[in-house]
Amino acid sequence: MFCLVVMPYIKIKMEKLFHTFKEEDIDGYLTSTSDPLTRLKKTFLFVYPLVHMSWEGSALAYQMAYLFKKSDCHSPFVHLSGVKLSNLTRADMLNLMTKNETETQETTSGMNWLLEYSKKFLAVSAHGISQGLSVAVFFLQFLEWWYASENQESRIAVTSLPTPPPPSLSVEHDNGKFKSNICPICNRPLTNDTAISTSGYVFCYPCIYGYVKKHQCCPVTKYPTLHQHLIKLYLPD
Repeated sequence: MFCLVVMPYIKIKMEKLFHTFKEEDIDGYLTSTSDPLTRLKKTFLFVYPLVHMSWEGSALAYQMAYLFKKSDCHSPFVHLSGVKLSNLTRADMLNLMTKNETETQETTSGMNWLLEYSKKFLAVSAHGISQGLSVAVFFLQFLEWWYASENQESRIAVTSLPTPPPPSLSVEHDNGKFKSNICPICNRPLTNDTAISTSGYVFCYPCIYGYVKKHQCCPVTKYPTLHQHLIKLYLPD
């Protein structure tokens, strides 16, 4: 446990500590020679690369020796833990199969009831999942029909309104005359041109948005209008 867990952990921590001290040395924080901690850090920076190179060299040597079948271990950690690696022989495999068959026969009686209940549980679960999927598909189809009917009603409501006459260049209005490039609400040049699908008139977006929110109708024709009937226009420059 110490060789396989503790030593690799210590190695990782030492590497992180080395990189930290290296950054401090590069930044100029290890220039003082009177501080014992600073001297210890500089000594660590000098010694650790040598130790690290020796350890990695030994690890490479172990791997090469194991590759050419000159060693029973592929790592110094494995060697220190006393573990030897070897291939399974035919006799070993037969012994394992015999042992497994014996253990299986002993546990068969106790596993029969578990397998039986597992099959019943899986059957009930499969039935429940199939029923749940059927209900989910029906619910999704219902939602699709519901929203489709709402959109259809909205389109019918818009198309059932009478078509207003096209606006002329100069039209009488409550506030006086306005032209095609003038907003009928604020009597200023149009900004963010927005048309109403229920009447066809064009207004400034801020003006018509606030008007529809308050009155729910077209300012000119008084046709019922909602925010979904506003259509922004993108005119070429």
